[in-house]
Amino acid sequence: FFRCFEMHYLLCIICLELNIISSCLYACIHAEVQEDRHYSIYGIILVNTFFPEIEGGAPGNYVGRDLAIRLNEETIKDATPNDFLVYHMHQHCDAEVLLFPGLQLHVNAEYYDVHPQNYMQNPEGLLTTNYIPPNENVFVMGAHEDGPRSIRLPYAVMRWWIMVKGNQAEINQEAVDCFFDHSKKPKNTGANFLLYTNSHYIDYREEAALALSKIKPIHVMGKCQGNTSAPPIVHRLQSPQCQPYEEKKRPPSVIVVSKEREERSNNYIAEREFRFVLMMENANSPGYISEKILDAFMAGSIPIYYG
Repeated sequence: FFRCFEMHYLLCIICLELNIISSCLYACIHAEVQEDRHYSIYGIILVNTFFPEIEGGAPGNYVGRDLAIRLNEETIKDATPNDFLVYHMHQHCDAEVLLFPGLQLHVNAEYYDVHPQNYMQNPEGLLTTNYIPPNENVFVMGAHEDGPRSIRLPYAVMRWWIMVKGNQAEINQEAVDCFFDHSKKPKNTGANFLLYTNSHYIDYREEAALALSKIKPIHVMGKCQGNTSAPPIVHRLQSPQCQPYEEKKRPPSVIVVSKEREERSNNYIAEREFRFVLMMENANSPGYISEKILDAFMAGSIPIYYG
């Protein structure tokens, strides 16, 4: 919660430098806007909340606003120092972001840099951390170290803020109340032993899943199934992916959740049927706390956590 106050402080600094007269909001938005929802709405809704005069909103017509301008080689020509850019992790912009003339908010939910060009030249494409763009018009939120233009803000806090302050706050109220009101603690059925949901390969996470499956059968969603004998699938500049068991070689102690069930459930709803949830982070890195731990608490599950 203290980090939320720091977030507000950083936005106040931005406010002092921002000329909101005739300001437009730009964002790195893919042609298929639905693909952006998971990663893009946080920074855009922040801007809409603190600077409502800026024109432009998130994909999905949040709070009745028109969509923010998609930044590309053509639209950047019309951008002015009065305009505002939100740039998120896992996004590709069709223009050089740092050439945008107005203020910029870079939101990074990962432990590595939001700017892939900084590790493209590294041996084996190794990830880099704590990079803050030198431009004075850029402010950063994420696992980066605190600084004059950056705050260390874990993604779990970003997710929390969206749940409480976002346009679906009323829908999320029940899930939020469970953190403060014991009488509203979610009812976990405990019908199953453990749920493991991942596709990104991490060796210690796969080893933990395998060890836990020897206690009782585990359920899995995604490519990761505790198949430690298979090497990860690796592509340069992409996270390594797990290799699931072949259908006929999968042990009976690993149960794959059906696609139909997976598609109709968000994480914390699905987790309400599992006493434990394996949710180890991709790295044990300062400031890096994903939404995984929140999902477990909202499900009434016991998290097996590392991070």
